[in-house]
Amino acid sequence: MLGRSNHCGIGDGGRGGGDKMRATEARIAIYGAGAMGTVLGVMLKKGGLDNVDLITRNEAHVNGMREQGATIVCEADGVEINEKVNAILPADMQ
Repeated sequence: MLGRSNHCGIGDGGRGGGDKMRATEARIAIYGAGAMGTVLGVMLKKGGLDNVDLITRNEAHVNGMREQGATIVCEADGVEINEKVNAILPADMQ
């Protein structure tokens, strides 16, 4: 799914350097994966956090993120980021 922003200031999120976040044990759940929740989830994944769950009631949104990942586009600097995320419907939560 796609999120857009006029100003991101997102840089490379540590992907290019050796300062990548090392949070392999932490797990983050974002309940409400609309525009803001999706952007937050993508940025956490880009920053190196592997266990990010995006939870939304919109089944089409979940299916889109499962198939294509979550994409955010910063129109100000032309940056596009796509990350594979764990998209979940509330009914699928354990």
